[in-house]
Order: sequence, then structure tokens, then C-alpha cells
Amino acid sequence: MRTLEYGTGHEKTLLFLPCTAEPEWAFTDSVGLLSQDYHVMQIVYDGHGETGEDFISVETTVDEVTDWLQAHGITRLNAAYGCSLGGACLTRFLALGKIPVERAVIDAGITPYRMPLILRRLACLRDNL
Repeated sequence: MRTLEYGTGHEKTLLFLPCTAEPEWAFTDSVGLLSQDYHVMQIVYDGHGETGEDFISVETTVDEVTDWLQAHGITRLNAAYGCSLGGACLTRFLALGKIPVERAVIDAGITPYRMPLILRRLACLRDNL
């Protein structure tokens, strides 16, 4: 995982968790504007861009993001945005509650089915067929 940072001199924090295969430059305009007022952190997942690693899971990614934020002294976020895969990551991030987030936008985030395992497997099979 890589973290791109912009507007590092600002106290307010904003975390971007992009879609699957979202190129880094997709947020260029947004990050340019937001970094005038926020310390913006944009995550580049393993298996995306030039990280040199394979993507493992949402859980692993969220653990890595949390560890990175804590290692850099970030104990709370003013805002976080996640789209698709990023929405799933943000959902898990919020559920764990290790780092509080004032405002979160989850755009097309997937959440787990709330049913017994066998029914989830059948739903998965149906979705893939």
C-alpha cells in the first residue's frame, strides 16, 4: 500500500479510499482543491498502481491504513471518502472504530449479506452465474 499526501500543513484531515483499479490521477482535481484546506491522504492499494504487491483483502487493507495513520500520529479524521472497493474499506474502517471519523461518504460501498453462511454461498454462486 502507498499513501499519497497533499496539503500536509493543514490540521483538518481527509482520507480518500478509491475504487478498484482507480488510477491515481482520477482524484487530481478534487485533491488539488481540497488540499487547500485539508491534509488529504489518498490510498493506493496493493495490486493497484506500482505498489509491487498483490491485493489480499479489505481486512488487510484496512489494517494497513489504520497502522499507517497511527504511525503518522493521526488519531482522528475530519472526513473520509470511499467508493466501491473504497466504500467497503471505509465501512470496515468505521465498524472497527479504532480511529474516529467525523463525516464519511460511502459511495457504492458493498456490505456483507446478513444471512447464514450456506445462503451467502448460494447467493455468491447465483451472482457469479
